Amino acid sequence: MSDQAINAPARTKRPASVVYQRDKKTKSSVLWADTVARYTISIGGTLVILAVFTIMAFLIYVSLPLLYGGQVTGTKKYALAGATGAFLQTLMDEHQTIAAGLQADGRLTAFHVGTGTPLETPSFDLAGLSATAFAATLRGDDILFGFADGTIRTARLSFTATVTPASLVPANARKLDARDATSGNQIYSRIPGQFRRTSVDVTLDAPVAIAAPGIAILKADYRLGGTAERPLKTFVTLDATGKMRLSQAFTELNMMTGEGVTQISNAEIPLQAKPEDVTKILLNTPGDRVLVAT
Repeated sequence: MSDQAINAPARTKRPASVVYQRDKKTKSSVLWADTVARYTISIGGTLVILAVFTIMAFLIYVSLPLLYGGQVTGTKKYALAGATGAFLQTLMDEHQTIAAGLQADGRLTAFHVGTGTPLETPSFDLAGLSATAFAATLRGDDILFGFADGTIRTARLSFTATVTPASLVPANARKLDARDATSGNQIYSRIPGQFRRTSVDVTLDAPVAIAAPGIAILKADYRLGGTAERPLKTFVTLDATGKMRLSQAFTELNMMTGEGVTQISNAEIPLQAKPEDVTKILLNTPGDRVLVAT
């Protein structure tokens, strides 16, 4: 045996079951991140719970007035200049800025709701006739006039509201209250950063003969349906001879010229009552059922 073999140090044999051993001490950066995550999740969860309870408290708060009775805190009363006779219909825009009243001769009286200031507004030109029957759709802006000569005329009375910059408000607009001013025929309402311009618009269709000439239309009701390309007007009328008719008017629009061609179909409905005993006729929304009140 050589001297090298005798002097070689003995090697320690690693156990076969231990592949690798390392220090099990967790790094401080990992501990710091775990602490931050734990507090972040706890705080976030607590804030979510608080937000839910806050929403619940707000909903309860705004619902409490439903449990109490209402009361009138103030009233306004004013007379409308130039309005004579009864109104067939009164309308108000959705922002409660302008109100309008319609009379049997087609005259339209409009005024500012807050102050009663009269406004210049167009009226319906009924060629000197007064309506013997009147009807409106459920929304109230599409209306129908019936006349003593046996004709009817459909029309539209609407409020137009558009947003306009302050630069387009007339310099001579007269202030009505803290929010509104008028140019005579329009109301300019101040809204954040701009103004809302509200006006009254009217359109009137040509007369259509329903009853025989000289037979007055006594009662009527009116519904509007169909599509924009093919609007459908359905109305029921009762004339002085006791004939009740259900009529449908189809209007086909020419997409190139914008002109419309109207076709009207009439169907008589048996009426087992005298015309003078009928107080109201009512057409349902689809226009396929008529109710008669005596």
